[in-house]
Parts: sequence; C-alpha cells; structure tokens
Amino acid sequence: MLTAQNDSQKWLKSGEFPKNIPTFIATGTDDFITDIAGSSLAAENIKDSKLFKYEGAYHALHNELPEVTNRFYEDMTSWIENQLKKHSQKSQK
Repeated sequence: MLTAQNDSQKWLKSGEFPKNIPTFIATGTDDFITDIAGSSLAAENIKDSKLFKYEGAYHALHNELPEVTNRFYEDMTSWIENQLKKHSQKSQK
C-alpha cells in the first residue's frame, strides 16, 4: 500500500498527471488506510479538483455513520451536478 501511495505522489509531482480533469477528492480525517496529506497533495496539484474532508470519518465514506455517508453522497451529487452545469455551459459557447 505504501508503495502505491509513494508512486501516486511521484506521479502527481512529476507533472505527468493531467491536471485539468475535474476531480472529486474525499477523505475522512481519521482514515488510517490513506494519509490525508496525500489527498491534500492531490488537491494542490490537480487544477480542477475539490477536496472534501469528513471530520472523524474513516476510509469507507460510503459505509460510515449515516450522517457522514449522507453528507458524502450529498457532496458528491452536488459536485457532479455543478460539473455538468459548468461543462454544459462551456459547450454551448
């Protein structure tokens, strides 16, 4: 797992990652599987990204306490809808 995280960090820092792809990044602040610093690094290096942090949540945001899971799905749905609107407006110009 650590190797994959290191490889991901190298890829992000290398400039080879396509930085203009809309990216939804979500992490729990108490996730012990992935480091929140990696999510922050991704958000800093991906131009069109949005980082969502869920206080006290762990790794499986879709399988957390109902209030976390509901907020995660609401955030994801809202982000997708905003992306669709944004890109729909661009294509109409």
